Amino acid sequence: MTSTRQTGNNFQDWIAKWLGDRGWVIHNQKGVATKVRTPRGEIWVSKRQDIFGCIDLIAKRAGITLWIQATTHKSLKEKVKKIRAAKLTFSESEFPMIFLKREGGIVDVYGFDGVGAILSPGEPSHYGKIIRRNFFVTQGVNWEF
Repeated sequence: MTSTRQTGNNFQDWIAKWLGDRGWVIHNQKGVATKVRTPRGEIWVSKRQDIFGCIDLIAKRAGITLWIQATTHKSLKEKVKKIRAAKLTFSESEFPMIFLKREGGIVDVYGFDGVGAILSPGEPSHYGKIIRRNFFVTQGVNWEF
């Protein structure tokens, strides 16, 4: 049985490969832990976490930067809350995104409108879906990978 951490790492690897195949240069930040002995027994101690506490991957291509939170959890609101809590600012060429893996291998891609000084209020926009490694744009969104 695959652990939650391994499932998440596998999904991050999948995103990195998918974007890499489209010409993006990727930094894939994976959580790392070490087993430590204590008087009470062995415990796992995290050594590396998400970038700024909310970003799993950074992708760069032609002056554009994607800041990506990858998740296999169903709660989009929790991931939005996590990104907003970091209080990051993004320029016009930087895009915070959430890649949410659904059942059946479908990946929903969300992004935040109004980037610049502050993230827009409310829910992120649904940019599209990745189905069988093909990106399908949501109507009205002008975005290409």
